[in-house]
Parts: sequence; structure tokens; C-alpha cells
Amino acid sequence: NDGQTSTAAVENGDERRRYSVLAASANAAEVLGVEAEGLIDADIFDAAVSPFEANTRESLREACGASDLGRRTPLVANLRHKRCKAVVVMNRTEEGVVIEVEPVVGDLFTLLQGSLETHTLVQSAVQRLQQLAGSSVSRLCQATADEVQKFLGYERVMVYKFHPD
Repeated sequence: NDGQTSTAAVENGDERRRYSVLAASANAAEVLGVEAEGLIDADIFDAAVSPFEANTRESLREACGASDLGRRTPLVANLRHKRCKAVVVMNRTEEGVVIEVEPVVGDLFTLLQGSLETHTLVQSAVQRLQQLAGSSVSRLCQATADEVQKFLGYERVMVYKFHPD
């Protein structure tokens, strides 16, 4: 289905470079072709259980070892059981690596071109916001709203400040 994303959280690899799946989305079977229960505690790179083809497993393993996942993803993945391509985005957390998988629907080239343009625009916006590190909360909120407005093209963007209670 369009817009279906499956997420797997993978703990950091041990000395044997094993990456165990800690959690998997309920829709893993639909998106990945593998039941979520079959992935839990399995090594995501083990050919016997991994939903990814060999070339994708190697690319994912290399990305997991990189110091900056943002420069290594998104990746185009080949799904073994579904025989289709997917876009994979990876983010590092305290527990390990979160792998988000979304099947490609439509033209891959157009998707990748749009993804690269979006990534570049967002990266530039984040860098501009990081330059405001010592600014007031009001200034940061205004700058964030301005960046979102430019990026999405909305006429109006609102930022809410909630009271601690």
C-alpha cells in the first residue's frame, strides 16, 4: 500500500558485528514480507531471516558502521520476500539504530531526485537553525516557523508554547 512504512529498531552490533532486532512494526509482514515476531532477537544481517537481499544487507551493515548515518541514508533497498525496492532511512539512537523501510511506488528515479532535493533543503535549514544556538526561545521558534514556511510553502505556520503544567 502507498505510504506504508515498517520500522525495525536494531541494537548496536557487538564484537561479532551482530545486530539484533529489538522491535518491529506490526505491519512488517505487509511491508517486508516477514512477520514481526520472526524478526525479534534475530540478526538483521543473517541471510536466513533478513528481509533484505545480500547487496542491501551489505550496504546497511556499512551504514551501521559509519559515524554519520545521515550521510549514508536514504538507501534504496531490495526486499527479498516482496521482490520490490524500498527506501530505507536509518537513525542512530541510544539503543542502537532505527531502520525505517518504505516500499517504492512509482518511478524510482523521480522519487530519488525528490528525496535528494528534500534532504539538501532540510539539511540547509537545520544548519541555519543551529547557527542560532544561543538565541532566545522566541527567536528559535520564529526561525523554525520561517524555515517550515519556506520549505512547505504554507502561508502561515504556527508554533505553540505549552505551559509546564
